[in-house]
Amino acid sequence: ALMETGRTAEALRLYSTLYEEAADLSAKMRWLQPWGETALRAGQLDNLVAQFEDRRRENRGSVAPLMALAELHRIADNYDARRKALTEAARLKPDDPEIAVEIARLESREDNNEAAILTLRPMLSKDKSGKVAPLLADLLIGSGQLDEGLKLLTESTAETPAAVELTALSLARRGEEQSALSFLQPHLLTWPDDWRLHFLAALL
Repeated sequence: ALMETGRTAEALRLYSTLYEEAADLSAKMRWLQPWGETALRAGQLDNLVAQFEDRRRENRGSVAPLMALAELHRIADNYDARRKALTEAARLKPDDPEIAVEIARLESREDNNEAAILTLRPMLSKDKSGKVAPLLADLLIGSGQLDEGLKLLTESTAETPAAVELTALSLARRGEEQSALSFLQPHLLTWPDDWRLHFLAALL
């Protein structure tokens, strides 16, 4: 709304405050995206990148400035710089699933699913956020490793009919109707009265 009324400087200050006051890295990253996009539209993205480069130099032991730079470089479509920032963050915190997910997404965008899978595998047992398993499963299925991908999806899908439905629809949209049906079948026994799951199975 602030951007719509032309109060760009005020919008940038607001996002800066929200970022600084955010409780953790995940919360900071949620504010950084609109902050960076606002800066891009205002022609000030380079200034924002420079700010976080200064922070990185001042605190070389922290991953926060590196993750911020990675996001800002994504907004700028500078994938080489984004990769460098993420790689440095991974060096600082090699066992951090959140960083591994970001690196895997970048590798996948570059059509290197094999590298993305290798990045994520070691993080499965360490991940508490629930982000690693569905992304790894999606990459496995996309790479033709259907059985392993489906097994991982079945094990990681939240135990709700809505989550099962979303996963099955995601498979079907990829052209994996048979895999979607195979994934659905055990859940039909778990929720015999859920008409949406049975209707989806009938469509497949």
